[in-house]
Amino acid sequence: MTTEHSPEDYSVLSELEKLALPEGSYMVMGSGILDALGIRKAHDVDLVVSDQIYTQLLTSGWSEKVSSDGHRGIEQGLIEAYPDWNDSDAKVKTVDELLVEAQWVNGVPFNSLAKLSLYKERRGQEKDLADLELIRGYLDSRHP
Repeated sequence: MTTEHSPEDYSVLSELEKLALPEGSYMVMGSGILDALGIRKAHDVDLVVSDQIYTQLLTSGWSEKVSSDGHRGIEQGLIEAYPDWNDSDAKVKTVDELLVEAQWVNGVPFNSLAKLSLYKERRGQEKDLADLELIRGYLDSRHP
């Protein structure tokens, strides 16, 4: 089921608020932190969740999916959830392992800008390079 959202009413934080996941059971990955910090809007939300939350979401009607890199997950609307994640150091990590290095924004755990930058540098697609420029501009404006 896909829900239509206009860019004005969509934000990572508002989508997470609707889910009301327990603290410590999830972490926002990918470009979600760019949205949360006001750097640019995110087009979707990528989560790593605990096994318990993964099972709850799956049994509540979320659809199973396989990402382009073969990673299994589930999705509903603009949110995708995974039981683990290939971190910027290329190691598969669970939510508990990822939370250790979380960057918190308004009480929500995100992968840090530093980790996101490493991942985007490694991937090196045009959109990743554009995001790296946005991240540099954001950091420069905060530390002139």
